[in-house]
Amino acid sequence: MSALTATQAETLALFTSGADDLEQAIQGLSETELDYAGTPDGWTIRQIVHHIADDGDAWSMNFKKALAT
Repeated sequence: MSALTATQAETLALFTSGADDLEQAIQGLSETELDYAGTPDGWTIRQIVHHIADDGDAWSMNFKKALAT
């Protein structure tokens, strides 16, 4: 694996801290608050968090592939 540039290292650090930041942001929300949607047909907070987590898994694989080259 090649050495990371400062920008790559910063991007990776932001990505890896994202889960903790998200957890901190929703910590203390009630079940009712997690099930709140801003519009009648909009996503709930719970759905958005789930979507972010799924995308994080996909991006994690991309980062691993990129770092392996």
